[in-house]
Amino acid sequence: MRELRTESPSTQTAGVTSASVNSLIWVAEPIEQPVELLAEQSKKLLRLIEEEQQQINVCQEMLERLVEERDRHEHSLREIESVLGTSAQIKLEDVSRRLRGQRIWEVAVEVLADERGGEEVHYKEWFELFRSQGHLIVGKDPMNTFLTQINRSPAVRRVGKRTGRYRLRGSFRRENVPPATL
Repeated sequence: MRELRTESPSTQTAGVTSASVNSLIWVAEPIEQPVELLAEQSKKLLRLIEEEQQQINVCQEMLERLVEERDRHEHSLREIESVLGTSAQIKLEDVSRRLRGQRIWEVAVEVLADERGGEEVHYKEWFELFRSQGHLIVGKDPMNTFLTQINRSPAVRRVGKRTGRYRLRGSFRRENVPPATL
């Protein structure tokens, strides 16, 4: 062990107390441990290092699983945001399905003609038909955007006032329009 020398002739003559220098002067003692004790300590340290490495490996595996789980959650969130129309970026495969403006009512007319032959339908039901075919609308409120666009369409006629029901005008019904033009 080490022994602290607390006094020296130079510090006593200068008027410095031994307490003020005891952290400054250290004298090493000779090591008296046998080689066998050092070898035993070396083995213990090697075991500790191995245990610590095993713990590090377990932690790294847990971290990798956590990163994978986070990535899956982020992917799910992007999918949900895409469906809700709140995504900051459009997926490439959805570009043709994400509609805006006049294209909304054009596709909506096709959907109603295909599904109902252009017969009378409530706009909410029509919107669900539209969505069930995988079409998405760009905008904060897709249902309101859909309603606005079908009201602008020359192919659509309201049935009554404030009923929410619509039908295709005669010339736009499925039986009157060749499939290539829809």
